[in-house]
Amino acid sequence: MRKLMLVSLAVVLPALSFMGCSSKAKDEQIASLQSQLTETRQKLTDAQDQNQRADARMRQMQTDLDSLATLENMVVEMKQHFTVLRVQDQLMFSSGVARINKNGKHLLEQVAQILNRYPEYEIRVEGHTDNKQIKPEFRDKYASNWELSTARATNVVHYLTDHLGVDPARLSAVGEGEHQPIASNDTRQGRAENRRVEFLIAPKLPEKVIGEQQQQDQGEQIVP
Repeated sequence: MRKLMLVSLAVVLPALSFMGCSSKAKDEQIASLQSQLTETRQKLTDAQDQNQRADARMRQMQTDLDSLATLENMVVEMKQHFTVLRVQDQLMFSSGVARINKNGKHLLEQVAQILNRYPEYEIRVEGHTDNKQIKPEFRDKYASNWELSTARATNVVHYLTDHLGVDPARLSAVGEGEHQPIASNDTRQGRAENRRVEFLIAPKLPEKVIGEQQQQDQGEQIVP
């Protein structure tokens, strides 16, 4: 509503200023307004073109991920504004450990090839477990599922950056433990589905200069 009122003022105030102006001054103001309108239309066209290109890039990335997931028994789906690549833990890790196995390294090589094609996307790597407690022989290293899931996510991020050339500025690692299940932990199959690593992929958010944001906020405060 504020933005609508501001836009209305931006249109009405120049129009009111016509009153009492000479014919030449009015012509100059009309020319200025026409120039602003042309510039605004061009900005809108550019923004629409940019959105179309971004949508095409996203569709292509999802196609690439779908192809890989079909070959390697993984899952691709949408979650809120993320594209999610889901990998079951047995494809990357032995039970109760966070060290990536040989097959997991092979999978990550293929994942990295796709991620490196789309540098405009950020990736959050999440580790997940079932609700079974850590076995006693592993508790000296992983006190709980929090530590295990975090260590797995961190090791995946390290391998992507240290060995496969993924920009570390694009990556983050999160350990969710047992607290974000996607299936029932009451069955063996459900627990197997819950033990997973997920890659949550989304476009980078545009950065705003602090001064520009403050000016925008102050401008919006003009109208209560």
